Amino acid sequence: MSLFSVLMSLTIIGSIIFCWSAIKMVARHNKRYMMPESKYTKLFGVITKQNLTVIYVVCIALHTVFAIWFTITL
Repeated sequence: MSLFSVLMSLTIIGSIIFCWSAIKMVARHNKRYMMPESKYTKLFGVITKQNLTVIYVVCIALHTVFAIWFTITL
């Protein structure tokens, strides 16, 4: 296994761990501070915290899939 593959693997693992901890923090914040959604609490008036979290998880999942694919086909 080359140094590049090891660094890519560490980057993927670090991204997944950071994503998991960010999701836990958002869930803990939502549980502690229940705030009803309104047009003033949404990003650009339409995006909620849950939507942003889903977008983040999808981006990390795509990054993981493409990074693994890139590392394997290298």
